[in-house]
Amino acid sequence: MKYHIFFKNTMENEIIKENQWSQTINLTTIQKERARADNSFALKLFRIVSKEPRNNVFISPMSLNMVLGMLYNGASGDTREEIAEALGIAGFSETEVNEYYQQISQALLVVDPTTNIIIVNSIWVRNNYPIKNHFIEIGK
Repeated sequence: MKYHIFFKNTMENEIIKENQWSQTINLTTIQKERARADNSFALKLFRIVSKEPRNNVFISPMSLNMVLGMLYNGASGDTREEIAEALGIAGFSETEVNEYYQQISQALLVVDPTTNIIIVNSIWVRNNYPIKNHFIEIGK
């Protein structure tokens, strides 16, 4: 099974030949399971957001998923379990989760040569707040 992620450039008068703008992202079996969990998370998120009586809402499930994944790396106990349940990653090891995020975020940057994507998720910490080195290294 191949997974394609498609992004269309919306610039007028630009003609893109069929499949010129898409590339296959090769995922391991475990990463494909993570992709299915991401899709499930996205659909749940869209169901919740669509119930709100607002117009013109723009939301990125992938960005939210990655931010929650970053929080997951620094969380413990009930909080970590709740994040894992929300993201559908309870059955995955921390290494599997983080390898998937690294693989997919790097692939998204090159999958469509006609579109620029900038991922700007970051971790901000209060000055002099003690942070474990393991969390810092995983965050990189």
